[in-house]
Amino acid sequence: MLKKVFSKSFATILIAAMMATMVFNPIKSTAQGIPSITVSKTNVTLNSSLEVTIENGSLRDDAWVGLYEIDVTPDGDPTSIWWKYLSEVGVNNGNGTFTLDLSSIGSDRFRPSARYKLVLFNDDIGGYPIDASVNITLVDDIRDGVGDLEVLVVSDVHIGDSIAKEKFKKVLTRSEELLTNMDGILIAGDFTDAGHSSEYDNFMEVYNQYAPQDALRLWVMGNHDYWNGLLPVHAQDRFESKTGEKIHSHKILEGYHFIQVSTEGRETHGKFTDSLKVWLREQLEMSVADDPLKPIFVTVHQHISNTVYGSHEWGNPALYDVLDDYPQVITFSGHSHYAIDDERSIHQRDFTSIGTASTNYMELERGKIQGSVPPGGKEFSEGLLMNVDKTTNKVTLKRMDFYNDRVIKDDWVIEDPSDKTKYIYTDNRADSSENPYFEDIAQLELNYIQPDTVRITFDQAKDEDMVHSYKIQAVNKANGNIEKEVLAFSEFYNYPMPDKLSFDIDGLSSNVEHEIIVTALDSFGKESLEPLKGIAVRPTLTLSQSAVNINGTIEVTLNNGRKTPGNEDWIGLYEENETPDGDPSSIWWRTLPQLGITSDNGTFTFDPANIPSDKRSRYHSGQRYKFIFAYDDTYDIQASSGFDITPATLILSKDTFALDETIDITITESNDPTHTDDWIGLYEEGETPDGNPVSIWWAKLPDLGITDGEGTITFDPKDIIVDNKDRYRANRRYKFILAYDDTYRIEASDYFTTSDPIQQNLALGKHCSASSEQNIFHKNYPCKANDGNMSTRWCASNGDNNHWWKVDLGDNYNIAKTQVVWEYGGVVYKYKIDVSTNDSDWVNVVDKTNNTSNIQIQEDNFTANARYVRITITGLEDDCWASIKEFKIFE
Repeated sequence: MLKKVFSKSFATILIAAMMATMVFNPIKSTAQGIPSITVSKTNVTLNSSLEVTIENGSLRDDAWVGLYEIDVTPDGDPTSIWWKYLSEVGVNNGNGTFTLDLSSIGSDRFRPSARYKLVLFNDDIGGYPIDASVNITLVDDIRDGVGDLEVLVVSDVHIGDSIAKEKFKKVLTRSEELLTNMDGILIAGDFTDAGHSSEYDNFMEVYNQYAPQDALRLWVMGNHDYWNGLLPVHAQDRFESKTGEKIHSHKILEGYHFIQVSTEGRETHGKFTDSLKVWLREQLEMSVADDPLKPIFVTVHQHISNTVYGSHEWGNPALYDVLDDYPQVITFSGHSHYAIDDERSIHQRDFTSIGTASTNYMELERGKIQGSVPPGGKEFSEGLLMNVDKTTNKVTLKRMDFYNDRVIKDDWVIEDPSDKTKYIYTDNRADSSENPYFEDIAQLELNYIQPDTVRITFDQAKDEDMVHSYKIQAVNKANGNIEKEVLAFSEFYNYPMPDKLSFDIDGLSSNVEHEIIVTALDSFGKESLEPLKGIAVRPTLTLSQSAVNINGTIEVTLNNGRKTPGNEDWIGLYEENETPDGDPSSIWWRTLPQLGITSDNGTFTFDPANIPSDKRSRYHSGQRYKFIFAYDDTYDIQASSGFDITPATLILSKDTFALDETIDITITESNDPTHTDDWIGLYEEGETPDGNPVSIWWAKLPDLGITDGEGTITFDPKDIIVDNKDRYRANRRYKFILAYDDTYRIEASDYFTTSDPIQQNLALGKHCSASSEQNIFHKNYPCKANDGNMSTRWCASNGDNNHWWKVDLGDNYNIAKTQVVWEYGGVVYKYKIDVSTNDSDWVNVVDKTNNTSNIQIQEDNFTANARYVRITITGLEDDCWASIKEFKIFE
């Protein structure tokens, strides 16, 4: 009140002088009666006006009225926000009404969401003689309406993809159908997945198209809305500019106070400063002063710790010591995404807390078999429809499964929010809830599907509300110890909830039996008094022999199969390390009825002659195989047993050979020596000897002088036919294989690595240069292409064509061959090689500018006398740069 301070100081001096020389006759200073000041409404916004009525005010010309913050003492410091003489506002003779337009004062004079007072003063002579005052509350928005108050309550919309948009659209459209009038839309944070502008735009696009635009917005930021790389203050600016809402706000909807408190940072569990807590308490005091019996709705993204379902892992305790003084508070919070099917999602202790789930996807607590985002968690969208009876203050919350378009269980009803003695959703619910139970007809089926894994299948338990989860224990029958204990959700969040559950319990001791104990738990931790129990008995397969020759038969005995085998229970033959999952398929298989086994025990004879011809090549000498037993046309293994086929051997004299070095190969063959079509072949390590590609080299054993099943031969690389010579290169991995009877069934094999030819690599360590180099961070210099190290490379500075690399051999040489090792295999590099004796006149010796080969190591044979050799990369695939691990030159 700057003007008021000046006039009051001047008046004090002037009046003091006048009083020294004047004698006053007493006059009546007020109208008859007690002075009063009243307003047409006590809750206001910055853009509103109110009627101010003064009765029995002072009759003095200098009587005045001023506006102050609620806690300010009108003594000149701080000054008033606004003031006028009564005569200036048209109040004469101490009585009258005038209109106070708050928007004309200026928003910079007000503190948002605070309490103020209008004060009626008697005169302007000395001190601040107060005749009367009235309080008003300034909030961000006020909306009135008729009938019950109805609000859509949701959170964690996570707009980031089209699925989230469609789910949010359905929430808005379905809610508007269900509510008589959607007075407000409350969103407890995480509008976006990462706070990006485009995500806000997508959110507002859906909101503006499908939400009633007259619904009051009751919105707060969530931590995901900060995940855009911006400083927190800039993330907040983005939220406010994109949504048009403040991060903290206080609004009044049809007489009920809604306080919105946003987390102030990207921290997962929220950030709530001391100043924010002070602000919240001020808003609560304002709300209580308005009406202490009405519920006060507080929205915050993170749960208040130790309240609702999910607050133990995803809560923040900061606001509890503010809220616990206000039993009429009802908080809404999201963040955890926990399903509100669980009755712990409403909680009352010192105030009422309500979880709001998510419209996008579900998470739950960790530590269950299904994980914290269990299967079905994406087929999810939940929220609440709130109704407030304005005649009784009763709050009713209807839980909605928007994904399945259904109401979740019974409504939550808060009859008298301000009276703690009437709280019914308290911690005591755990004591009063009944234990879940299994019906007498409930079944538990146990099957070992791996030596350390038992599959349990059981009928769900029953409960007065719902079964939340199960405790499953596996007891080692040999020592009585609980070998493993796991928890599993009942899948209460799926609709419809399944009648049976099935889980695999792994990590168990092999070769012992286990007792399985299944105990049901409700939401409050009450356990079923009688658990389901059963003994898992292992099926077994027993073989008559542990090793046979390639043509030998085996007796196979099944014990402890199912008492009534399914028509699709089966036994199959696989390589020992194969996982029976359909790829590759079995070598041989039959159902139990086909094998003549009609009970839980039986024996049959396996003859390898019955292996299908297209699978015969997978049945080798020297290999280990297994029979497996599985249920119901599945690949769930119940039992297995392995055996060996007597091996043939093929042994090389050493592991590494120079490219031009001979190789000694020793063979011992256990198969019938009369098999004159047995053969040896040379292949690259990764090739499958099935005729495509053909072998690099091959020969039949009799042609190599081996006629009695064993012997030693010498392989000379010179014997490789000309067409295949380019497939035999240095620094590659190869294998010799021994195959049976002119087939591609491998009986034995051995591997080796080729090294550089015995002749010298002329380029090694010589001076080199290039058209460019990638040297800022990667240091892929030209010298890295001839340093003899396959882990380094030269790389051009960009992906353009026609980059070149050149080496100076120091003297002229008769060059016969070059070898280039590209950075990648599987990529086609097009190139040419030129040579020169003087570094000026160049002759092209290799032209692969139309190259189609994508092998990593490429060799080129030519004859030239030169000192300088240059390779130019003329063509590259997309996203590929000219890059050479090693360039070698040989005489």
